[in-house]
Amino acid sequence: MIAGLAAKHAAWGHRKIWAMARHGGHRVSMSTTARILDDAGLLLKADYQRERRDLAQQRKAAFAKTPTGPNMV
Repeated sequence: MIAGLAAKHAAWGHRKIWAMARHGGHRVSMSTTARILDDAGLLLKADYQRERRDLAQQRKAAFAKTPTGPNMV
């Protein structure tokens, strides 16, 4: 059930999969959900998430300058 949801929705994390399993009527803890996903290799590593966060900060910094004249977007 949990591995099936994770395979179908690869971008979902253990919290959302846990919530959807609970909504579907399955009684499972969040830590058990995370453990199942980790054992199956379906969780993204923290480095990937950190890399995405760093890239988002760089994009924000690129557009942080306010325009000083026309056509300065």
